[in-house]
Amino acid sequence: VLKLMNNLNLDLNNCVGIATDGCSVMASKVCGAVKTILEKIPSAVRCPCFNHSLNLAISKGCQIQSIRNSFGQIKEIISFFHGSSKRNFVLQSVLHSSLQSLCETRWVERHTAVTQFLTGISEIMDSLNKISNWNDRESSSKAKVLLNSIDCEFVITLYVASHIFSITQPLSEILQKKNFDKQSAVNYINKTIEILNKLRLDGKTEFKDLYFKAVEQMNKLEITVKKPRTISMQQHRQNPEITNVEDYFRVTVYIPFLDFMITDMKSRFTEETLGVYNLGIFVPKILISKIQENTVQIFESIWNQFLNIHGLNGRFANREAFIGKLQGEMIWWKEYWNKEKNDIPDTALKSLEHCDKDMFSTIHILLKILASFPISIASAERSFSSLKRIKTWLRCNMLEERLSGLAIIHCHRDEHVDIEE
Repeated sequence: VLKLMNNLNLDLNNCVGIATDGCSVMASKVCGAVKTILEKIPSAVRCPCFNHSLNLAISKGCQIQSIRNSFGQIKEIISFFHGSSKRNFVLQSVLHSSLQSLCETRWVERHTAVTQFLTGISEIMDSLNKISNWNDRESSSKAKVLLNSIDCEFVITLYVASHIFSITQPLSEILQKKNFDKQSAVNYINKTIEILNKLRLDGKTEFKDLYFKAVEQMNKLEITVKKPRTISMQQHRQNPEITNVEDYFRVTVYIPFLDFMITDMKSRFTEETLGVYNLGIFVPKILISKIQENTVQIFESIWNQFLNIHGLNGRFANREAFIGKLQGEMIWWKEYWNKEKNDIPDTALKSLEHCDKDMFSTIHILLKILASFPISIASAERSFSSLKRIKTWLRCNMLEERLSGLAIIHCHRDEHVDIEE
């Protein structure tokens, strides 16, 4: 990466953020790629990919036994239909589409696969029932086993997972946008955690609606509404002494799933991760709504981290001069927005549009840094998918320059390219 940046004549001091996933090759404090880059560019900040963090938080919540077992059943059913064109034809004749695989790594596909399975569960059961009557011993016996696995616990768990995924899916989609700054991402993440907390606090009412829908669906599918057997001693699953079916699944599925999700999201999206050196205090919405304390300490940390950035480097004789200039601009900046009543910016990009470069020169640079922080590596992940389609066996001997050119053309299809040139 450093060699490529030097070949492109990029000023390394202008690098403010390094976005990676959490694998040891990238994030290791001993020999990770980020550590190597930070040795050359000390002003850069590691920015964990928010999409990966969200996906890991969802995966953590899915480790609850009921959720894990239900997802395993979904995978088995989908694999059963995908494993034979004949079986898949039976499903498509009633569902009019193929089932989407429950992918562990693709962020949005996991959400859509669960939703698609829930909406088409009646057609899926009809297809399994038809296949179970075939003369083919292997297909019919497997279909019968899968049909019997769709029970009360499976349906209720499916409704719970679909409901919670419907809240996290918009966040997963919006974090993949290209023109999305860090402050906007922080606002959406905090709002998502706030919504999940409300669902947890009002768990009895929220789950009652889900349970009613699940029971209504089970009555149509002729599935018996019952809870698993409880005994005096149980080691391998939850065993609360609850006789009511609704209360049982609320205590064993709904509440634990929310608790795991909220706890893991809070541990991954910490104040340190979301508030990079508190640069968000220059966003007007935050500036006028919160009482800012210890601003001198915040300005000192900003100076120590970003003093080599182009625009700050050489402008100030020392730290005290930087802090004094920034304090003066902050007073003007806050007074300006205190008089405004409408359309107060709440993101770095919107704030930058309203920030006069001559009047608020230092704040303008810091807002540009905040707007430049990467929040996701979704664009890089897309390039991997593109390369898989471009670098085929017939093109395995092409040089790097030609491969890069084809990849750029493939990713930026809106750009007109003259093939004669």
